[in-house]
Amino acid sequence: LISGYAPAARKPIKIIGGLNGSGKTSLLEAVRLCLHGKRALGTITNDDYKKHILNRFHKDSDGIPRNSCMVGIEVEVVQSGRPNIYGIERSWSNLTSTLKETLDITCDGEKLDQLYPEQYQAFLDELVPLGLAEFFFFDGERIQTLAEDEGADSVVADSIKSLLGLD
Repeated sequence: LISGYAPAARKPIKIIGGLNGSGKTSLLEAVRLCLHGKRALGTITNDDYKKHILNRFHKDSDGIPRNSCMVGIEVEVVQSGRPNIYGIERSWSNLTSTLKETLDITCDGEKLDQLYPEQYQAFLDELVPLGLAEFFFFDGERIQTLAEDEGADSVVADSIKSLLGLD
């Protein structure tokens, strides 16, 4: 991980580098899944989502998967000049052959009392809209497509359409 600040603008820049197969794309997918759940994977069926998530469960040395997994991130959001740290955790369990997904959000270490758990996803969608995430989370394949003349217009167009909620 390379971290730095552009000296004149003082804006954070994060670059994640590593060899092929080292987990860079998996890390980006985990952030997307944490923020947006099933919608992070595009338009897939519930069965395909379940298979995708179950394939991400940690397996022990005998290849036996765990019964649950989770991903969590913390983000700093400045509201009315005051910084708040939001903890976001999305977990999945498969104890009864039915994938159960849970989303929890805290603010400065305290449970987010002003929202019901059913409202958490809407809150995250306002915090980091799915379409906006397309502009901030790029993996190598997406950057390569942008670099190719014939693919750049398509990638930018898709990101803008997603940002505006258009198909």
